[in-house]
Amino acid sequence: MMIRDAQPGDIIFALGKGIIEAVTFSNVRHVAIVYDKYTVFETDIWKRRAGFTSLMNYYDKDAELWRADDVYETKVQELCNKYDKTPYSYLDILTNLLTAPLHPKIRRKITAFIGNKYFMVCSELSGKILYEATKNPFLRDYESLQPIDLYRIFLHHPDLFKKIA
Repeated sequence: MMIRDAQPGDIIFALGKGIIEAVTFSNVRHVAIVYDKYTVFETDIWKRRAGFTSLMNYYDKDAELWRADDVYETKVQELCNKYDKTPYSYLDILTNLLTAPLHPKIRRKITAFIGNKYFMVCSELSGKILYEATKNPFLRDYESLQPIDLYRIFLHHPDLFKKIA
């Protein structure tokens, strides 16, 4: 399968080098949720908010497609609509940068304490939507998730999350 075969509720992990890799020490740099066969829902650092973009943006990218069990298309789409235009969290990015050398649990607690709950980065927003859609307990603590944190949750629970492409 390929990114073109994505279904609503699937998760795209964008891989590669860049500023996020320097901050998080990981090659998982972005997370997006598939809204429909043409559209993804994601945060955009340049637009400073969450919104809808073309799935085609990921066709030729280094990315992985994952599917979570018990994700319902209409619930995910309803939640994406609910969180459309959620402001981007620059404070969380800065806090993650400053606390990067710390253990992930400590880093996440510090970022969650300092950050604004209404402002979110891509992985927080994706984790929140998936948690609300599935009530999966591994996604309950979505606050301050970095893309690599969400990716590791998927990797460590192959019974709940399947790599599709």
